[in-house]
Formats: sequence, C-alpha cells, structure tokens
Amino acid sequence: DRSESPSERSSKADGDEMDGEELRQLVTEKWGRPFDTRIHRRRDGFGVVKYYLQVMWKHVYQQSFHLTEEEYMDQLEAVASLINEWQVTDYVREQIKETKQKPGIGVGSGAISGAVAVSIPLVSEDEGGQVVPGPPPDPWQDDLPQDFKDYQK
Repeated sequence: DRSESPSERSSKADGDEMDGEELRQLVTEKWGRPFDTRIHRRRDGFGVVKYYLQVMWKHVYQQSFHLTEEEYMDQLEAVASLINEWQVTDYVREQIKETKQKPGIGVGSGAISGAVAVSIPLVSEDEGGQVVPGPPPDPWQDDLPQDFKDYQK
C-alpha cells in the first residue's frame, strides 16, 4: 500500500509480506542509500546449495548505476517476492537491522577491501533440489546453553 509512511513500511507486523518499497526503505534506513539487492545462489563446501540476500555496493544515486529507477524497483519487487515465498520476511527485516556489515567500495579490511556486498543467508535446497522455506538454522546457537545465549544479547 503506497499510502503508508516509510517508518510504517519498515516496521510491519510479524508475518506481513514485504514489497519492493519496504525493502528499499529497510536498506536506505540502514545504510543511507538505496543499494542494489540480489538473490545469490551458491554451493557451499559440503555441496549444499544456499541462497543469500546480497546488498550490493552500487546504489541508485551513482551515475554508473546499471539500472533505471523503474528497473531498480522491478528488481526489488522480484527479490521481495522470493523473500515472501521462502517465508523469511521477518528474518530479513531483523537481519538488515542488526547486521554490522556495510556494503560499499573499500569498506572491508585486510583481504576484503575492494567492493563489498552484505550477504544474508536465506534458505537452502534439500537433496532433491527443492528450496526449504524458513530462515536457516544457526548451527552456532543450537548447542549453546541458554545462559550463554542470554549473555550474548
């Protein structure tokens, strides 16, 4: 609904679907610019296919940006559609707000000092090649005692 204010779009209730406008607002509120977003499919070292939301280093206001405003919004709509389909809308909202990573050129350190994209793990494929909906389990959190998890917050 285009009549919502930006802050209403970025603070939707749990389970609400995301649209391209909200994704743009989340990215802009977090990093100050409307960065490009992509879904990236990658096979990990164990052969598991995983999908990531990537917030790229290029943004709409750059003269060299490769999309028109309309193409950019179409791209955001397509990304948001997959986020909804995979049932990770609330997870993505939370991850964007909480990540310490920053997209951009030269924002990394050491070996990661060129163009840097923020990568948020979304879903993986099962052995049959079907996407498993829902946010990925956190293997580092599953076996930790509750008091340590509370300490981390």
